[in-house]
Amino acid sequence: MNGKDILILKYFLYIFSLFFFFAFSSEGTDAKLVSPLTGIGESTQHILGIFVSLEDGWKLYGPHASLTSGYPPSIEFTKKENLKNFKFLWPVEEKIVFQGVESGGYFGDVLIPLEIEIKDKSKDLILEGNISYLICNRVCMPKTVPFSFILPKGNSEISRDAVLFEEVEEIQEESIWIMLFFSFLGGFILNFMPCVLPVLSLKIMGIIRKSEEKQHIRVSSFFTFLGILISFLALASISVVFKLSGDVFQWGGQFQNPYFLIFMISIIFFFAANLWGIFEIGQGIVYRIPTINHKTIIADLWNGFVAVFLATPCSAPFLGTALSFTLTQDAVTIFFIFTFMATGFGLPYIFLILIPPQWIPLPKPGIWMKNFKNILGFGMYGTGIWLMWIFLDHITFFQYFLAILPVAILFQKKRLFWISLGCFITGSVILVILSTPKIALPFQGEIAIQEHVMKGKTVIVKINAKWCLSCALIEHRIFQDPEILELTSNPDIQIIKGDWTHPSPEISTYLKLKNRLGIPLIVIYGPKNKQGITLSEFPSKSEIIKAISDVK
Repeated sequence: MNGKDILILKYFLYIFSLFFFFAFSSEGTDAKLVSPLTGIGESTQHILGIFVSLEDGWKLYGPHASLTSGYPPSIEFTKKENLKNFKFLWPVEEKIVFQGVESGGYFGDVLIPLEIEIKDKSKDLILEGNISYLICNRVCMPKTVPFSFILPKGNSEISRDAVLFEEVEEIQEESIWIMLFFSFLGGFILNFMPCVLPVLSLKIMGIIRKSEEKQHIRVSSFFTFLGILISFLALASISVVFKLSGDVFQWGGQFQNPYFLIFMISIIFFFAANLWGIFEIGQGIVYRIPTINHKTIIADLWNGFVAVFLATPCSAPFLGTALSFTLTQDAVTIFFIFTFMATGFGLPYIFLILIPPQWIPLPKPGIWMKNFKNILGFGMYGTGIWLMWIFLDHITFFQYFLAILPVAILFQKKRLFWISLGCFITGSVILVILSTPKIALPFQGEIAIQEHVMKGKTVIVKINAKWCLSCALIEHRIFQDPEILELTSNPDIQIIKGDWTHPSPEISTYLKLKNRLGIPLIVIYGPKNKQGITLSEFPSKSEIIKAISDVK
C-alpha cells in the first residue's frame, strides 16, 4: 500500500469516526424553554430559561466565546404573542481554551435565564421559534431545536421545572456579592486615577485644616465622606431614572453638558480663591447658621461633592465591570453598587473617622501652611483652566468672557473676584443659549467596522473624549510606544477613533452594544474575531499585542 492509499484510508477512517460520533454521542443535548411558574399571575416581569443537558466532555459556548472556536446560544421567535421584550441573563462562564484562544462556556446541566416583559398580564404568552447553539467535544455540532411554549394567564404556581432555577438564583446572588466587591475596589482605586489628581488639592487642604485643630478631624472626615456618599447616591438615582425611561446613564457623560462645566468651573475657582486667601469659606451667611461649624462642615461637604464629580471622567479597573453589571439589575441593587463605590472612594476618610485623633501624625501648624495653601491654590487653578479648555468647545462667540475670571483671581481682589465670577456665569450661560449645540462627528459604527474586517483588515476602535484624562494617558503611554507604533503602522491595520467630547448617538449606541457605561473603550476586530475583543479599562502593551495577534 503506497502513501496515497494510506492517506485515503486515514480520511475514510476520520469521516467514519465523525459519523459514529455524531450518531451516538449527541443524546441528551436538546434544548428546551422552561419556566419556574405555571402561569402569568399578577406580574408582567418574568424569568424563563433555555435548558440544555450536556453529556460528559461536551461544552456549550457562552457570550464571550471566540469566533475561532464557537458561538453562544441564540433564540429566534417565529411567533411571540403578548411578548414586549426580552434579554439574556448569562450565567457566570467557565474558562475554555481552544488552540491557545481563551473563551467562556458551560458544562453539565446548563440553564440560561431569559428576562421577559409581558405586554398584558390578562392574556396568554405564546412563543414559538428556534433555539440555535453549538456543542463541542473533540468536534463541534451546531444544533437548531424548534420549540412551542405557552404561559397561560391567571393563577401562578411553582412548576416542576422550578428546581432548575434554584442554582441560577444562587449564582446570581454570588455574582451580586462579587460585583459589590468590585464596586468597592474600583471606588478605592479611583482615588489614584489621573482624573482624580486635580482633586488632590482638596484632600490635602482638608488635612491641613485638620492639623490646626485635631478635635475636628472626625467631624471633618465624616462630612467629607457624607458629601461623597450623597454624590454617589445622586448618580445612582440618575441611573435608575434613566433605566426606568429605557435609556442608560453613562459614566462621565455630564462633562458633555456646558451648564455642568460652567457650574464646576465656578466651584473650582471659588476653591482656588479661598486657598489664596481672597476670602475664607464660612464668612458671611454661614456664621449666621448656629448649627454649622464654619471651620469644617461646609467646606468638607463641597470637597466630597467636587471630588466625586471630577472623578467621573475616569473608569478605574473593576469599576467598569461593576457599572456594566447595573445594566441588568433592579433599582435596589443599583443603589447598593453605588453605595459600595462611595465607600471605596471615601475609604481614606472612613479611616480618619475610626482612628483616634491622637494616633494620627499631623504636622504642627506654622507659616509653612500659608505657603503650602498658595501652592495648592495653583493646583486648583490649573484644574479650572483645564475645565475651561473643555468648555471652549461649546461656544464660538465672545470668548473673552472666559478670560475675566482667571485674570481677576491673580489680582487677589475680593470685589473683582465676585464681579468676574458673576460676569463669567452670566456671559457663559447667555453664550451657550445663543450658540448652536455642537454634536460629535458621525462615528463609523459596526457596519463600517465589518466592511474593513471583510477586507481582511485588523480594526482598532478607540473611543475617547477631550475631558477624559485616562484616555489621554493611554494614548500617550501605550499607543505612542515605539513597539505599538510600529505594529499599528502596518497597512493591514485600520484605526477608527470616536470622539465622545460632545453627545453622539452613534457612540452611545456602540457603548451599550459593548456593555460599557463609560470610556476609555478600546475594541480590536479581525478576520478571526468579527465580534471584537473588548480590552480592559487600562490595557497593557502586551494585552494589545496579544489581542491583535488573536484576531488576525
